[in-house]
Amino acid sequence: MLEQFAEQKKGLRRMSLAQKQQGEALEQLSQQLLSLKSTLQLRNGIIFSQGQVIDLLDRLQRIRTAASADNAVVQLTDQAIDQMQQLASLHPLVCQGQHYPAQGCEVLSAMPDSGRAPGTVCEIIQQGYLRETGELIRPAKVVVSSRPTPVEESSSDI
Repeated sequence: MLEQFAEQKKGLRRMSLAQKQQGEALEQLSQQLLSLKSTLQLRNGIIFSQGQVIDLLDRLQRIRTAASADNAVVQLTDQAIDQMQQLASLHPLVCQGQHYPAQGCEVLSAMPDSGRAPGTVCEIIQQGYLRETGELIRPAKVVVSSRPTPVEESSSDI
């Protein structure tokens, strides 16, 4: 895994100037990932801070969201997210398009949407995570659809 990060760093150095800032942020997160890996102890009685792992996953998701879809940063970020989730035995909570109350979802707001049934998760604000056993680690913070408010008819017949 350390060799993969070394190769990723070399790839980051070859990026254009516009991608360089995103690459630098990813490199910093990669260093944090390596630091966490050295303190993580996997499965067999080993303890690690899930808060640190989830915080790092959140940061990687923000980089992923900010990066344009066709650059190397997206691929490197996706790899780092997958590796971190595997390392910590975490699984993202799948709730997009599910009807609330979806397991492990916390509704932050509702958005009028005539194309979806009321109560359907239409946006994930913060990803939720489960352990391999299915135990909820952190609920997903979501926006759900609601019925659109009817437009009042104007009284032009006065």
